[in-house]
Amino acid sequence: MWRQERLTEQARDVLNQAQSLAVQYRHQQIDVAHVFSALLQHEGGTPTEILRKLGVDPELVQRRVESLLSSFLKSERATTQLYPTPEFLELGANADAEATRLKDDYIAAEHILIAFTKIENGAISLNLYRIIQELFNNTLKHANASIVTIELTQSKENQLSLIYEDNGIGFNLNEVMKKGMGLTNLKTRVENMNGELTIDAVTGKGATFIIELERI
Repeated sequence: MWRQERLTEQARDVLNQAQSLAVQYRHQQIDVAHVFSALLQHEGGTPTEILRKLGVDPELVQRRVESLLSSFLKSERATTQLYPTPEFLELGANADAEATRLKDDYIAAEHILIAFTKIENGAISLNLYRIIQELFNNTLKHANASIVTIELTQSKENQLSLIYEDNGIGFNLNEVMKKGMGLTNLKTRVENMNGELTIDAVTGKGATFIIELERI
């Protein structure tokens, strides 16, 4: 939850920029990735200075975040209303708690930056949710499937494995990758997680997507 009355002018500018980014990308939800991108774009922002002092290249991080935003599911129509993700609301609550902990009267941009480290669900959980959402959307649009199975497992070596299968009409993988159909965005999202994507699809025999990544 974001308490608007407690935000500094800079923090409000960051949230307004995050909303503008969501609209620009034609996203239906406003997410923590939009906020992080807005933090990095804010001119003379303290968060950018903090990252540089930590030895982190803000420009490199920004490129990775932009790539992540590009992989989010897009609305076919112009976005008129944005829905907050649970992580976005959690970020606001964490920033509020951080300002209180530091005995600051207002929530500034640096409190928002620190709040990112407090998100319990984490980037991996959020991205896996986005991946399943994107796969299911493709199934509804193109597969003509009657059954979808999703299996998520974690090995003793802390490796996560997501298997998504449908019994639809399948497709020619080479042709579909050229046309897109969301698979290019899916591939980019998995790569951003340093994971591996395997697609097994044959026309008339359904499709299987296997995603494997190391959980940090």
